[in-house]
Amino acid sequence: MKDPIVAEIHRYRAQHAKRFNYDIHAICEDIRRSEAESGGKFVTWDAKRKCMVEVKPLKAARGKLLAAHK
Repeated sequence: MKDPIVAEIHRYRAQHAKRFNYDIHAICEDIRRSEAESGGKFVTWDAKRKCMVEVKPLKAARGKLLAAHK
């Protein structure tokens, strides 16, 4: 039995990947742009401190990461 929510997520991911010609770097850049434009607060779990911590935008690091992959 297929879960309709999971199927919808898979369809969306396939459409999104196709839009960027399956280029993982372009896909991730689009996601980062969407996150920055949303104005939302992004958090992650810090296992060392055992709490949630805010994730800062990767604007400065992004250029270095993209240059390393070229």
